[in-house]
Amino acid sequence: MRLLVVVANFLVFVHSLLTDYEGYKVFRLYPKCEDDLSALVKLTESIYFDFWTPLKLNGKPLYVMVHPKVQEHFSSFLRDQAIFFYVFLDDIEMVIKKEKHVQGTLSELNCTMNYDRFDEIASYLNGLERNYPQIVKLKSVGKSYQKRKAKVCQISAQRDNNKPIIFITAGVYGREWFSVALAKYVIKELVENSINNDLLNQVDWHVLPVMNPDGYEYSHTHERFWRKNRSVQKDGCIGVDLNRNFNFHWGEVTGSSNPCTETFMGLKPFSESESKGVKEYFYRFKDRIKMYLSFHGFGTEILYPWGYTHKMSIDGSKLHLLAEDVSNAILDAGGEKYTVESMASPVNPLAGSSEDWVKGVGEVDYVFTISLPTGDYGYDPSPKKIISLAKPIFEGIKVFGKFITNTFGNVNGTSNKS
Repeated sequence: MRLLVVVANFLVFVHSLLTDYEGYKVFRLYPKCEDDLSALVKLTESIYFDFWTPLKLNGKPLYVMVHPKVQEHFSSFLRDQAIFFYVFLDDIEMVIKKEKHVQGTLSELNCTMNYDRFDEIASYLNGLERNYPQIVKLKSVGKSYQKRKAKVCQISAQRDNNKPIIFITAGVYGREWFSVALAKYVIKELVENSINNDLLNQVDWHVLPVMNPDGYEYSHTHERFWRKNRSVQKDGCIGVDLNRNFNFHWGEVTGSSNPCTETFMGLKPFSESESKGVKEYFYRFKDRIKMYLSFHGFGTEILYPWGYTHKMSIDGSKLHLLAEDVSNAILDAGGEKYTVESMASPVNPLAGSSEDWVKGVGEVDYVFTISLPTGDYGYDPSPKKIISLAKPIFEGIKVFGKFITNTFGNVNGTSNKS
């Protein structure tokens, strides 16, 4: 309670740009029970706490970045609650500087895999369309709030309007750089590596590498851990949490109505051009989309709906088994062990997500979130490790592809599924 009073006294919303994270620390917490989580949930709407991981009891620690003003009080609060913790990153600003140094070095060496800027990704996709016109088509999902053009990379070995589609999105949160890099890696492997040609024969892949172009760019130029888009809200606050802006149980749980918070859900469903663009694109291919994958940062998990409730979906057991196969494939390929579970937390459910909307409204059976590994810099792995981490994840994605081929693909022109 003492911490809540302190936060309330400090809570003057900041409209100016945060250009550095001097004095910020990341705490690593080990909650023991739902009461611990319930105590922490009360802090999620404060601008002084940025929870990097969902509030769940799954045997994994929680990570939260804490403003310098409340670190002492937060430590006392955790001790009072008997929640074990330690400071995981003592100097966030120094970590960011190291990350930028590595990025700059890799850029000078013209490395093919780095945390590219939005324009660099767009240029890469345009090059693929020029060089592989029989395989690659780029389709717009509209413009962002700041008029950046987001495009889906459609990958197909043969144009067939009956082939099933796996739809992949990444970069819904600006700061999730590795999710964007992984999406680019998946595109690169499917298009440029002939060993993967069999994955294109009976399945089309539609990949949107950056759902949130403005937030992604802003996280590169101003605030490294910016998460929302960049639309201007009332009182001068900026941004909407795009993964709380889809129209399925929107606003029922956890999404904030305060535009200055990290989890602001928007004034209405699909209020944002970015989420609306994804919706409109989805409906163009609704009958063919058989799987939806959403890449996210920070978690090493494979999740399935629902997010808005902790109750398992009717086909949850089936989704769990498939996700376990993918997790095992990643591990067998030398990757990390991915935890498999449903999206929701009993104390902190997520409503209005793209995953829940695609399954609940779009009626796509196979919907998964892949939460990606952390790394040297706390949030994202070092750019040097993009390929070594992406390779085993791609082996898992191939399992998804083969499953859709076997379930929905055509054999001699006949669907495998009636």
